[in-house]
Amino acid sequence: MRGPFALLVMLVLLSGCYRLANPPELGEAIRVEVVGNNGRMPRAQGYVVDAVSNALVTRLGWQVRPTGTSRLQLTLREESINAPGKDTHGITNSWNIRINGNALLVARGGSMMTTFTGVGDATGLNSAQGGEAAALQAAAKAAANDLVAWLDSNAGAITAELKKTP
Repeated sequence: MRGPFALLVMLVLLSGCYRLANPPELGEAIRVEVVGNNGRMPRAQGYVVDAVSNALVTRLGWQVRPTGTSRLQLTLREESINAPGKDTHGITNSWNIRINGNALLVARGGSMMTTFTGVGDATGLNSAQGGEAAALQAAAKAAANDLVAWLDSNAGAITAELKKTP
């Protein structure tokens, strides 16, 4: 009885690692561009563009190029910085940074808009565990994952329209 139960548990755990369908195909190169930035942290924009571009390539298999005919236009809102942790003297020793914004996918088949968000944590200013740069990168990666998950589940509507368009 132990063998079939273990096999069932493994199948359930592994089922989350595989997808039932291929990611949506865009059929054309896409460029990622920031069209608005109300943020206060200058590095955030570059981290978000890099993380989104990387996620589009690795998770969806899309081609990202500066001259892409499709566009993913990002508008970054002001980051929020919270200080949830304090040491025994009441001095803040950890922070989390939230990056959020809007994204507009414009392709031949139409356009779609959504919001995205990502949070990164930091302890210390330049410590090995984090710091501002590491927290921003983590927040950008989380925001990119949020955005690409949305594209993965909704871009089929755009790609269906692309197939109809000559």
